[in-house]
Amino acid sequence: AARLVATQWTPHLTLVPTVAFFGIILGLALGQSIFSRILSGIFAIAYGICIIPWQLGLTLGTGIAWTERLESLNGRIGMVLQELIQRQPITDNLLFLLLMALVFWIISVYAGYTLVRYGYAWRVVLPGGVTAFVIHVFDPLLASRSWYLAFYLFFALLLIARLVYLKNRTTWKQHHTHTPPDIGFDLARLVTLVTLVIVLLAWNVPVVAETVQPVASIWRAASHPWMSMRDRLSFAFAS
Repeated sequence: AARLVATQWTPHLTLVPTVAFFGIILGLALGQSIFSRILSGIFAIAYGICIIPWQLGLTLGTGIAWTERLESLNGRIGMVLQELIQRQPITDNLLFLLLMALVFWIISVYAGYTLVRYGYAWRVVLPGGVTAFVIHVFDPLLASRSWYLAFYLFFALLLIARLVYLKNRTTWKQHHTHTPPDIGFDLARLVTLVTLVIVLLAWNVPVVAETVQPVASIWRAASHPWMSMRDRLSFAFAS
């Protein structure tokens, strides 16, 4: 979400991190609860129906009654849908804000829920990582913004390593395997160092890949469908 805000593509993007914050809190709570997966999904939808319009309504300024805010949002969404059907350039940024709020709400709730309920590390970090990467593909203007991806990769790998250790520790206890008392601290130091090295190496891979012609050709072939879809949908995000 912070990577999206850094793009400065449109006003009021700061509402997306707020939505993601509430989403991760709700996901953690639902994961800790005894609710079933279906009931947890119903709660996530219900809270999303309240939180996302609330954040969108706050973009309209102060001193406006909430009935008027909701009526304004409803009218703008109707106009946006009409322009979308007619394939006209959409100049209202409400569609983009709404889509981003929905995407990050789903990602954050799912991440919090999956982390606590199941401890599946890759299911937690991949959706957010792919989303950050897609945003970065559309916003390659400043090299300094790539550090958002570096920080995400670093902490994602730390989280994965931590969850793997916790699962292994449970297995070791079940099999009565002897482990040193400070193994958790030692592994944490080692994982931090290895993760830092991996991130630094990953940031040098593109430089190496650009010098290898077959790799560059494969990348162009793989990215062609994506670029074509981007061109076809560009009218929807003219704002």
